[in-house]
Amino acid sequence: MDSCSLSAVLDILTPALPSLVGTLIGGAVTLLATCMTARHQNKLEDKRLDASREDEWRRFERDNLAGLQEAIQRGMRATGKCCLQMDKLATEGKELADWIC
Repeated sequence: MDSCSLSAVLDILTPALPSLVGTLIGGAVTLLATCMTARHQNKLEDKRLDASREDEWRRFERDNLAGLQEAIQRGMRATGKCCLQMDKLATEGKELADWIC
């Protein structure tokens, strides 16, 4: 290739060079923006999943706490009934012992 043909090729490419550089820069900016958007979307999704897990855990704790409170209340009622029954039997036993003696 001689210098004349090289010069002709450069003369043809020179006007298109700014457009080509602009296209490359635009593509790079678009790619960078896409990567940043994807990263941001992933962070938002992680936060949403974490919030969902926390809500699920709070609901689980609340349900367990409600069940525990119900069990304690049933146990307290049963203990109260048992104490009343024992007091009644003790009173009857004392009356019976007093009657025998």
